Amino acid sequence: MKKIRSLKLHMNICLILMLVGMPSYSMVWAQLKPVKFKAVTFLPKGNPTAAAFGRMAEAFNEEFKGKLSIEWVGGPEVIPEFQLHESVRSGMIDMVATSSSYYVSILPVSHVPMFSNKTHEEMRESGFFDTFAELHKKAGVIYLGEVAQSRPFHIFTNFPVKTPKDLMGKKIRVFPAIIPFITALGSAPVNMAMPEIYTAMERGVVDGFVMATIGFVQSFAWHEVTKYMISPGFYRGSVAVLVNSKRWNEIPKDLQSKIIDWKFKVFDPKDEAYYTKFGEDQTKLVLDKGVRPIDFQPEETKAYLRLAYDSGWAKIIEKSPEVGLKLKAMLVK
Repeated sequence: MKKIRSLKLHMNICLILMLVGMPSYSMVWAQLKPVKFKAVTFLPKGNPTAAAFGRMAEAFNEEFKGKLSIEWVGGPEVIPEFQLHESVRSGMIDMVATSSSYYVSILPVSHVPMFSNKTHEEMRESGFFDTFAELHKKAGVIYLGEVAQSRPFHIFTNFPVKTPKDLMGKKIRVFPAIIPFITALGSAPVNMAMPEIYTAMERGVVDGFVMATIGFVQSFAWHEVTKYMISPGFYRGSVAVLVNSKRWNEIPKDLQSKIIDWKFKVFDPKDEAYYTKFGEDQTKLVLDKGVRPIDFQPEETKAYLRLAYDSGWAKIIEKSPEVGLKLKAMLVK
């Protein structure tokens, strides 16, 4: 009898040691089960800028099939565009693609990619994206880089402009990152969402607006209420891809590294080439629809562009002196 009790005790101890030494069923299942990121974009699915994220999601799902996937559930009809950054930070949604200028409330320098005059590859070589990712971590989100990058912005008006001085006193629709430049021009910046531009132009609430040409005709029909486009383009479009930190940390470290390498080394070069060509075609479409280009004299163009970048960086450095100067050194030739 004593031998039987001793054997049972020995077996129980072995069982306990085995259970302690091996992961639980739920832990094993969590490791084997594919991770799905539910994602929302700041523009609707039909918009060409949002489509850049759609291409990334499609390529991502193919690359990491069986391990990871992105489910693009919609745009601002799901979560309003100006609430996306807080939604992804809190975990309400796993991933978002949003304008880099829309989340300065959690990261005051979020919009600096817009003020670069370098290519995406040159920005990467400078170490910018690694530094920027660390800043995002401190702000409570994971930064996976950008999509829909590199297309310039223009000022569109309903009044003729011969020189930049003609913009003084005019009401120009902007988004936050553009405010310093429009203010420096002597214009009155009016911050409003993109869907409001058409009606604002139609009713004379604003005299002009700042936008890129992507989606200008097909998504918003702004050509119907716009007469002129100031040809010198400035800044560069940048849509940030942000991930909830807790969700990201469910992925093993080696897989995190593979995602980052794939995004920057494989997807981004193809996306930048595609988007550059697409953007040029979109600009041609705007002009074909009757919006007339305005060109300044060469010296006026130089001064206009210098004012654009100087005013933008001055505001960034005023708010974040040390970080702003460091990032400017990485982003400006």
